[in-house]
Formats: sequence, structure tokens, C-alpha cells
Amino acid sequence: MGYKTHKVDWNNKQKEIMQIREKVFICEYRIPPDIEFDHKDKRCKHVLITDEKQVIATGRISTKGKISRIAVLQNYRNTEAPSQVINTLLNIAKERGLTSVALDTELHQVSTFQQQGFQTVSPVFMDSGIPKQTMACDISCFRCPLQIVH
Repeated sequence: MGYKTHKVDWNNKQKEIMQIREKVFICEYRIPPDIEFDHKDKRCKHVLITDEKQVIATGRISTKGKISRIAVLQNYRNTEAPSQVINTLLNIAKERGLTSVALDTELHQVSTFQQQGFQTVSPVFMDSGIPKQTMACDISCFRCPLQIVH
């Protein structure tokens, strides 16, 4: 099944971005809303992935290449939707002339990202009670398999 990809700004699609992140991060992961929605949203470029009925995934990238807030509805996590989010964010980074990207990943996903060309660049830290590490990768080295995100 093909999904539609939309490159959007927070100001234009705030409602849709918030809805999917609320379902994934606030309801599933129990992240407090004041932590989930931060001051960075307005400065990031966002991606929305839709099927024929609804928004099914989102993610954002900062002007410096930090990928974050990737949220995919549970029923779509084993589809091409997660890789579509990441690949679109990588294309945005390339359009901006960036040569590398970074992200904070949960510890159980570190080895998955290492297999995709990422290297750890920080010690382990806690983010909303979840142990994570920052990882970085040269854009030209990264390929996203289907199940890289949850």
C-alpha cells in the first residue's frame, strides 16, 4: 500500500502533528504533554505520512539535522511508513545542504542504527524516564529498512 508524504511546517499542520504524537508518545509512552511539545517544533520541518483516511506517522528535523519525534501509529509500524518518514527527513537534510544527521535513540535500538551507519556520539542519558543515546550518521551512508522505528 502506498502512503502520501507531506513536508509541512508546524504552523500549517500543528493539529495533525499533535494528534499523532499524542496517540503515540502521550498515550502509549506516557510522556507528559509539556515535554512532548517543546519550543523546537516551530523551528523544525515536519513530515506527515497519510493513508487514504488519516495521518499515520510524523517526524521532524531541525535546521542542524537533528531528527526527532518520529511517531508511527501502532498498526503501521511494520509497513513502509516508518522508513518513509526517515527517508523524507533525510531528503530534507540533503535539500538544506547538510551532510550528516543525528538522533536520540532508545538503547534497545542502538545496534539497529549502528547497522545503518550511525555511531554513538554521547553517553547514555535519561529522557522522560527512557534511557537513550545520541547517534550520528553521514547522510550518504544511511539506508532505512522497514522496521527501524518501534
